Formats: sequence, C-alpha cells, structure tokens
Amino acid sequence: MRKLFFTLTFLVALVASTLAQDRIKLSASYLNTEFQANPLESIEYLKGVSIDADARIFSKDGWRLGGVFNYQKVYDQTVFEDYMPMPGPLPTIAVVDIQRNVATYAFGVQLSKRLGPIEPFGAFLLGYRKPHSDLDREVVRKYRLGVDLPFHKESNFFLRPFFVEFERSGGLNGNGTQKYGAGFGFRF
Repeated sequence: MRKLFFTLTFLVALVASTLAQDRIKLSASYLNTEFQANPLESIEYLKGVSIDADARIFSKDGWRLGGVFNYQKVYDQTVFEDYMPMPGPLPTIAVVDIQRNVATYAFGVQLSKRLGPIEPFGAFLLGYRKPHSDLDREVVRKYRLGVDLPFHKESNFFLRPFFVEFERSGGLNGNGTQKYGAGFGFRF
C-alpha cells in the first residue's frame, strides 16, 4: 500500500509540475517476454503490464525529449529455480520453482520524432526491483524502442502498436530479459 501511495503521489506531483508545459503522455501497455519463433511457445512466458508517465522537457521541430517514470508488474516471475524445500518429518524429493509477481520502478529519458503519421521513440531508464522479500533490491537498466500512432496531428489519443524493451539487472553482464508489448495512451 505504501508503494502504491508513493507512486500515485509521484504521478500527481509530476502532473502538477508539468502543467505549464502542456504536454504529458500517459500510456498503459500489455507485456510479454522472451522472443520465441513459435507463438504458441511464447504463451508460457511472463506476462505483465507497463504504465508510463512522460513529461515533456524540450520540444522543437518535431523532436521531443521527455522525462519518463515507468512502472511494470510482471506476473509469476521465477525467483528461485530448482528450489528444494527444507526436509521435514516426511521425506520429500520435490524440487520446485518459486514464482512471484515482481514490480519494477524506473526513471529515465525518452527521445521521439514526429515523422508524418508516426512517432518513433527510444528510451533509456534506470530503476530497481525487489524480486522476493529474502533478496536485495536489484538495479535495472532498460533500453526501449517503439512507435506511437496518433489519430491525427491534434489528437490526444494515441496507439502504441509495438515496442521492444531490453532489460538488464545486476552488473554489466547481469541477467537480461527481452520484453515486447502494445498499448494505448493519452496526451494532456
């Protein structure tokens, strides 16, 4: 509950501080991870949601630089693989994977360019996540590419038909995850 309150407080502060800029983009997207050639096989991989708040910092000649806050929740992420429970009074040989819903909070910048009816973008984000209460927080780096499709030049509604995100946690050679998704959003 504290994290939700912090996130909502931050979003309200972000909106209030950027009202003078007159350009905020809020978007919500569905996530899937781990690219697979077989679409049926990709169904078994992680699913989640991604919510972005992007406040314009600078805009000129179709270019836009924004400060981004990103919240992602990935469902049933494997935290411990091949975990063997503590031996009890009854013999157990079971080895299990422990899965948790994992939330990631990240801040960064996003650069986009209006090219006719499309707006391609790229972003770099830094953040953290805590996969399990017994584990330390992990630093996360995200690299994102995608496209927004506004309905027309003055439209406040846009579609995000596709984006791809490469996420790294830990050191330089830390764990890597490829994510992709689609969503929609509004401009204020």
